[in-house]
Amino acid sequence: MASITDFGLPALQQCFDGLELHEHSGPEDVTVTYHSYRGLLAYVVQTEHCIYAREADARECLRRLLKYNLTWGMLCPGMVFIPILALGNYFTQKRSITRQMRAKTTSSVSPDSK
Repeated sequence: MASITDFGLPALQQCFDGLELHEHSGPEDVTVTYHSYRGLLAYVVQTEHCIYAREADARECLRRLLKYNLTWGMLCPGMVFIPILALGNYFTQKRSITRQMRAKTTSSVSPDSK
């Protein structure tokens, strides 16, 4: 029998299916930190995810985690705050991905190529 701590866990694990995520940041990777929320009635679990992936996989994972929060997170006692937290973190991480990609592009342009 599964415990209450496992509630929503299979759906959370599906957020990462089919994506190429890495344990350490590589030269073409971006870093994303996002929190997921799940729970039932009086119980809530917040999990921090540190993701290292290429831009497309990072954006897709971020999208999936937001959708997860807006479904499974709504069953927790903090359901009033979860959409605000989830959307705020989502847009912050999207901007972070854009900044990281811009920095990689800028640093890959050598002064001799101008």
